[in-house]
Amino acid sequence: MICPEGRVLDQYEGDNISRTRGGNLHISQMYAEKGHCEGCPRRSQCFRFGKYRRVGKNVVMEELQGKVDENLGCEEGKGLCRQRSIQVEGAFGILKQDRGMTRFRRRGLKGVKMEFLLNCLGLNLYKYHLFWLKQRANNLIGKLN
Repeated sequence: MICPEGRVLDQYEGDNISRTRGGNLHISQMYAEKGHCEGCPRRSQCFRFGKYRRVGKNVVMEELQGKVDENLGCEEGKGLCRQRSIQVEGAFGILKQDRGMTRFRRRGLKGVKMEFLLNCLGLNLYKYHLFWLKQRANNLIGKLN
């Protein structure tokens, strides 16, 4: 592993396994540079509190990022990204322009999340109601013919 200064971190110290706040697995491979600090201008920054600098490499995240890059690199993945951005922008545009949701009126992450989910629920119910009205109108027109 190479540090930002270009030196090689070659001394593997083991894995650090933990969970994130969201409950996701976080595995870091820890590396150190114990014998490479003599004559380095940044030795005082790296060698703090009597310990050598340690750098972690998140194995799980790098693996997932590799899969994402592979999936988004093909033509189908690029098309899905374009389509998703179009669909999401439309929903946010409706919420902001038509529904008047330009600011959150609640404080805190929990309150903001609740307010946003209620607005999305209202938008989905509105879309379903329009769909239901169109189906009903089509059924009535079909019976008249």
